[in-house]
Amino acid sequence: MKRPPVIIIAILCIALSVVPMFAQNEGSGNGDSNPGVANAELSFPDEGDYSELSWGAAFFAMHDFFSRAYAFGDWKQIPWNSMASYFGQKIMAAQAEKDRNSYRIAMVEYLKCIPDGHVKMTDSLDDLKERFIGGSYGLGLAELDDGSIVVAAIKPEGPAAKAGLRQGARIVTWNGVSIENALVAADTRWFKNAATKEDLALLRLQALTRSPVGRQAVVEFIAAPAEDRPNEDETLAKEPPGTLTATMTARSDNFADIALFDLAPIPTMEELLKNVEWRIMDGNIGYLRIYHVIHFDDYAQYPTEVTEIVAQALEAFNAAGVNSLILDLRGNRGGSDQAAADISGHFAKESSIYERTAWYNASSGRFDYAHSDLFGQTFELGDEPLWVEPRQPHFWGNIAVLVNPATISSGEGLAMAIGRQPNATVMGFYGTHGSFGLVFWPIAMPEGISFQFPIGRSLDAHGVIQIDSDASGMGGVQPEIRIPRTWQNIAAYASGKDVELEFARDWLLNQDPR
Repeated sequence: MKRPPVIIIAILCIALSVVPMFAQNEGSGNGDSNPGVANAELSFPDEGDYSELSWGAAFFAMHDFFSRAYAFGDWKQIPWNSMASYFGQKIMAAQAEKDRNSYRIAMVEYLKCIPDGHVKMTDSLDDLKERFIGGSYGLGLAELDDGSIVVAAIKPEGPAAKAGLRQGARIVTWNGVSIENALVAADTRWFKNAATKEDLALLRLQALTRSPVGRQAVVEFIAAPAEDRPNEDETLAKEPPGTLTATMTARSDNFADIALFDLAPIPTMEELLKNVEWRIMDGNIGYLRIYHVIHFDDYAQYPTEVTEIVAQALEAFNAAGVNSLILDLRGNRGGSDQAAADISGHFAKESSIYERTAWYNASSGRFDYAHSDLFGQTFELGDEPLWVEPRQPHFWGNIAVLVNPATISSGEGLAMAIGRQPNATVMGFYGTHGSFGLVFWPIAMPEGISFQFPIGRSLDAHGVIQIDSDASGMGGVQPEIRIPRTWQNIAAYASGKDVELEFARDWLLNQDPR
């Protein structure tokens, strides 16, 4: 059973990006000013609330502002003109037919053409999510290093299990098309925006396992060898060789099955409220997990509850003679760049630039070099970089920095600044999210649609955009050492073992000259 509409949506943004655009950057507002040129003033836009306009008028006014003020339009080669034409027609048609759902769906698809995790809806759209992906097939998929797509997890008594699928099965086709093409067609509209090619690939693996409640999926698969299928009795293990077929019917799960298998889980609120965790592991290896760099009670305040615990942990490690450290930044949700730079200073051997910043300046219509004291609520024009300065207590030993695609924003800044130290090595199954913009601007549209996008850029010492994914889908902080995605590692991860942590521990033990 094929689903052409979803396939069209999946390739839409790629198609729009290759349409000839004679004035692609006209009015894009994506140029940088010379840091040596003085501008009269820095002013933020007064645009953003289009909620009282008609759907069509609101869309075109919003698009004009978005295309000028979005921080990475040129960097990502966003096809603004083609998007205005295509989605403008869809929204005008929805307006003529007074079709609220078609309007809302068009807005979701429009925003999915921006590969940036900081471009996101701030309202839930729960009714549409339930309509399109409210059903689960009861399995989790993973891609191995050899390109195979395998069943990583199975929900007991779920649709996949009842249809005969077992953990370790290699998927060959899905609804009559190759698994590779089926993944491209997966309906990722209702998931967060992916920034990198890797992150998009992970979202597609999750999205393929979902559909409207009651929809069937016919899967051809090759059963895993019996030795690769844990927790099965001999009867279940005696499946015939060759390609088998399973027909699954999606059933409602309140979206719980998304968590069946996830290589980039977002920390729970309970975990986030811990701020920082630390301990000394066997082998005298320090473990330090930083969940974020945010002051939860007031985002405008400096997060001393994070930075002070980090300093206490490092003092304890030094006192105990710890000379190897696992710095766990998986799922770090970001927050304060100043705090990230300060924490990085505990690992820095010399001063270095963390970032320079440029923001959309409504006065000039350009992205001008500017800086802020976010905690003093001051914003000024001028190129004043944020520095990483060595500070005490200092950790001098070997560092394994763990990351994943849920590491985002200032969490990526930590991975960047600490990971470039000569005694630090970044590792993980995948790299970070690739979304490092700043100054998030709110947009209000008719029918309760709202979203935000960054109007500020983080630049390296040479003035080049850093970490944010580019037009090729490359970005983020990439691991120097990639943890192998073998079936053994995937199966162990699915069983609850922290494969990444164990890999980092073993690697550090091998580095210890003692």
